Amino acid sequence: MVVGLAMLIGCSANLPDRPSARSVQREADRWLVGWRGVANTVAEDKSLRTHVLTQICSGDAEWVGVASRLLPTVYAHLNEELSSALAVALLHSPAEVLRVLHPDVCQVPDDLPPACDVAHWRKRAEAALASVADTDLQKAKQQCENVLRTGK
Repeated sequence: MVVGLAMLIGCSANLPDRPSARSVQREADRWLVGWRGVANTVAEDKSLRTHVLTQICSGDAEWVGVASRLLPTVYAHLNEELSSALAVALLHSPAEVLRVLHPDVCQVPDDLPPACDVAHWRKRAEAALASVADTDLQKAKQQCENVLRTGK
């Protein structure tokens, strides 16, 4: 019902099953859909959401950018999933994630797989952050390190 209503009032995006980051960005820029429409489509389509979250987890700069645009959505469950995906991306591409720093990104994701415990994730996150040398990112890096140490 929600998706049907969203399509009727023109706030849903027309995305392919496995879009690229650029096609997501283009769709958000088209018509009146905007990022809210893209977020609606991603939140309601489980297959699409899985694809988008997997791509964000990779740490690809364009997908991290998509995540940063989707984060301020009204969908709490999507925000949590995006924050978790960015927390995983932090391990692979810390500089890209720090560029779009969101407070929840540096916290231990709620949905860690059983094989990855909290201490292991923190250790990997600290190592990833230590590799960031870009002077423009030092403030964000310090904020993230503080969150890792304090959990807040």
